[in-house]
Amino acid sequence: MSNRLSIILPAHNEAANLRSLLVKLMAQFPDAEIVVVNDGSSDETVEVCQSFGVRIVSHP
Repeated sequence: MSNRLSIILPAHNEAANLRSLLVKLMAQFPDAEIVVVNDGSSDETVEVCQSFGVRIVSHP
């Protein structure tokens, strides 16, 4: 059984910060699963996550 790292990030209107953070996380942890928990954002948080191909769990 292999160990897998999951990085779970809570986010509420964090589109501007997610761009640079996701670049850094993906560079440092290329095999990690990244999950963003979108807590009802009204900015482009979801779109940023989609552009990076990370998993998104959204709450209304």
